[in-house]
Amino acid sequence: MTHRAALFAAAILACCITPPAIAQMPLAPERTVEANSIVSERDPEVRVSVPETAVYVGATRWHLYDVADAEVHVFVEAGEDRLVERFYWIQFEQYLPSRPDARYDYPESNPETATLSGRSVHVSAGFGPGSGHQSRPGSDSEAFRRLVADNGYLLPRAMASVRFVELFEPTQRKELMIIYGEDMTATVQAVGETLRSGAEGVTADDLYAPLIERARSRIALDPPGND
Repeated sequence: MTHRAALFAAAILACCITPPAIAQMPLAPERTVEANSIVSERDPEVRVSVPETAVYVGATRWHLYDVADAEVHVFVEAGEDRLVERFYWIQFEQYLPSRPDARYDYPESNPETATLSGRSVHVSAGFGPGSGHQSRPGSDSEAFRRLVADNGYLLPRAMASVRFVELFEPTQRKELMIIYGEDMTATVQAVGETLRSGAEGVTADDLYAPLIERARSRIALDPPGND
């Protein structure tokens, strides 16, 4: 992974790169929920599926900082104590017509790509705060955290996360973003195994590559008519 991807670790759950929020009335979500899938008929046409063990906790849609139309759906996997072990944050976003010159700059800011169900996506992995983190008011991170908390779930103190972003049309004004997150247990175990094997240290690839593969194995993108 590049240094740029490593910098993403500090911000993956903070989402604090936008100006102060303007209060907005919530909007009705456009996408539908079918069992363990989110079905979108436009922007883009896709069915996003997560494991059957994941529980849907809800959705919210609003004008993000009066700049973009954002719709967030969240699934979690948790134990009986309702401590989140994994989460799936699915976000459909597009700039509002009032921002005609705005573009998503992932090709420049996050040039690393991968495939997810055969589709090209920009990918970043990193580590960030879980419970106790204060998100910027009005941010998508705050919306995600509120959905989790309002349904009685608790995030771990620290999370390992992967962000996939698909820019599916040429103007780069619309995006599908999927963030997979898990508690740090698997990553800590991987570090321990690497060190016990006699390695002198652990590289970013030692940490990020398995994390990205775990994320890819748990998320599927299909045409909306598939089930």
